Amino acid sequence: MNDMCIPEDEDEEFKKIEKLYYDFCSSERLKRIHPFIKDFKEIFGKYCKDTIIKLTPSENVYRARIIEKEDIKKGLIGRTELFKGYDEENSFVPPEIECRAGRLNYKHQVYLYTAQEGLTAIMEVRPQLNQKVSLAKIEIKKELELLNLTHLYNLKTANYKREAFVDIISEALYTPINDNEKDKYINTQIIADIAREMGYDGIAHISSINKGGTNYCIFNYEYCKAISSEIYIPKMI
Repeated sequence: MNDMCIPEDEDEEFKKIEKLYYDFCSSERLKRIHPFIKDFKEIFGKYCKDTIIKLTPSENVYRARIIEKEDIKKGLIGRTELFKGYDEENSFVPPEIECRAGRLNYKHQVYLYTAQEGLTAIMEVRPQLNQKVSLAKIEIKKELELLNLTHLYNLKTANYKREAFVDIISEALYTPINDNEKDKYINTQIIADIAREMGYDGIAHISSINKGGTNYCIFNYEYCKAISSEIYIPKMI
C-alpha cells in the first residue's frame, strides 16, 4: 500500500485494523469470536456489488495438476479426446480422505481451487522445467457469488474500512508460506469458513505468482464440472 496516497486519518484507520488482524493471528483461543471476525461479518455481511464476483453459467475457470509418473502408469492420462491430461475425475476435486489442509480449507475439507486464467493455474502449482502439467477446463453450471478480495485500497471508495480489510486479507492470501509454516493457514481457513457460513460460494483473490492473475476458491464445487484437460510442458521458469 502506498501510504503517501492515503489520507492521514484513513491511514490511521488502516493501521488500527492491521493491528487488530495481527492480534487475531496471534490469539490462540476463541479466534471465531475475535473482534476482527466480528467486524469482518459486519462489513461483508451486507450485500454490495463491490464485495461480490459472480461466476455465470457456462463460464470457464481452470485447475492445474502436475502429472505424476505413477498416474501415467495407472492410465489416468489421455483417456479420451477431451481429456488429454488427467481424466474427468482426477481433473476435479480430490477425494475427502486425500484432501490436505490448504490456505483456505481445513484438512479433509474439500474445496475447488481454480484460477480465472489457465496460465495462472499452471503457475500456481509451481512446475519445474519440462515437468508435465495437466490443465483442466472447469465449467460453471450455476451462478456463483464469490467474496471479492481482489481489489486494492481505492480512494474513490467511500468504505475505507472495507478496503482496509480487503487489503489486509489479500496480503495474507498471497504471501508465500513455507511447508514448515503451514500452521499459519488457520487464520485464512477461519476467514474462509466464516465467509462460507455467511452464504458466499467461494473467495476470489489475487495470485501471488502471476501478477494480474486471479484465483478462485469455490466452496460449492458441486455446481462445477470438469469438461476437458490438456497437457502443458513449461519451457522456462
